[in-house]
Amino acid sequence: GERTASLQLIEGGLAVTVNLNDIELAMQVLGSVNTRGTVQIPYIRTRVEFDVGLGEDGSVQVQLRNVDGPHLGALTSDFEGVFSGRFVESMVWVARVFARNSITNSINSVIENQLRAGLAAFFSNLSFSGLSRQVEVPSMVDGESTQLTLVSQLSEIEFTPQAALIAASVRVDAEIADGYASLGFPVPNQAQERPLVSGQASAAIDVAFVNMVLHRLWRSGYFDRELGQAVAGFANGFDGAELDLQLPVAPAIEGVAGDGSISLHLGPLVGVIVAPQFGPDPFTFKASVRVNASAQLDADNGISFGPIVIDELMLAIDGASFGSAQRAELDRVLSGILQEAVNTILERNVPTLPIPVFTTPEAFSAFGVEEGTMVGVRQANLSSTVRTLFASGRFGELPTADAEDGDDAENPDEEGPIDAEDASEGEDAPAENP
Repeated sequence: GERTASLQLIEGGLAVTVNLNDIELAMQVLGSVNTRGTVQIPYIRTRVEFDVGLGEDGSVQVQLRNVDGPHLGALTSDFEGVFSGRFVESMVWVARVFARNSITNSINSVIENQLRAGLAAFFSNLSFSGLSRQVEVPSMVDGESTQLTLVSQLSEIEFTPQAALIAASVRVDAEIADGYASLGFPVPNQAQERPLVSGQASAAIDVAFVNMVLHRLWRSGYFDRELGQAVAGFANGFDGAELDLQLPVAPAIEGVAGDGSISLHLGPLVGVIVAPQFGPDPFTFKASVRVNASAQLDADNGISFGPIVIDELMLAIDGASFGSAQRAELDRVLSGILQEAVNTILERNVPTLPIPVFTTPEAFSAFGVEEGTMVGVRQANLSSTVRTLFASGRFGELPTADAEDGDDAENPDEEGPIDAEDASEGEDAPAENP
């Protein structure tokens, strides 16, 4: 018959209730009287409790805590011929003993071993949209790409009857260029927050992760290479102009309280310019740029940012004096070059923030859930504080790339086999998902 399983959060773990429904046992009696018949069992129900936690090596540990059952529904029978009374009662009793001692022992063995391993695989298969891989960051001005190594690992698992919290830390590595000493990446001046209380599911992502990626790119020399080539290209638009630009500190972002937008700070930028229209001698300048970017949920269930909009550009010129007309023209020229360069460099280099996704293991297929089904926060609403970005929505099956062009795209509310009922020398940074 139909097999179903339901999960319930408990203190320190999960309770799984497994139902086998509409079971029929064919029985044959041989002897002085020969007959055959069927015994119907409406259900066999078993509740199993598991402790779920992290081992010392960061792996998910699922341990059996308690088994309640099996519990059998009221048996009925249908035997050929005219049999009743004690005969039928005896046959039903035999069927009950057989079901309890044979079938349920096999069921419990599957539940206690296969399901335990399946739950461990389910939590171990938590995916951060590729945050354990080699990433090639392309050059925006036809230069060499820069390689980053990203590694994620579960760092906390906590279960209560109200909610499950699963947290992971992310490490980013890259080759460090000479001359880029640093005390570390900047962190917004606010405590990291846990996911918002939600009827179903929410994720909280530390914006310090973005700063960690930007800091690693900066230490690899990426931004100086890109800026140098970008401003050289744009300066060629001004006759005889030569411009050198460096970024002595890494770019950094912070969240904007509200709808998930971010503010990115780039600077101080330090440059030297020679422009014949402003005299034969080079002069230095400093610049600081603040850009804003709105957040949006992309097709891969990640939070991406764009478009980049320059909100503020401040410019200071050293070692030269100009009349008001010349200064206004110089401001115009430098501002134009810097805006174009910043747009070019940052347009594709504020990384997408992943919302964690679970992938169902083979063991779940016994209960009608196809292996490899992706489950996570769907139809999310975005919000933010200075330190944390939040995505709150439904917990259920995520549409695949193929389904996005089919029924799921037309019916985004349609539920899959897994859907929650409405209810709740490197660098490391955390990301959390309940």
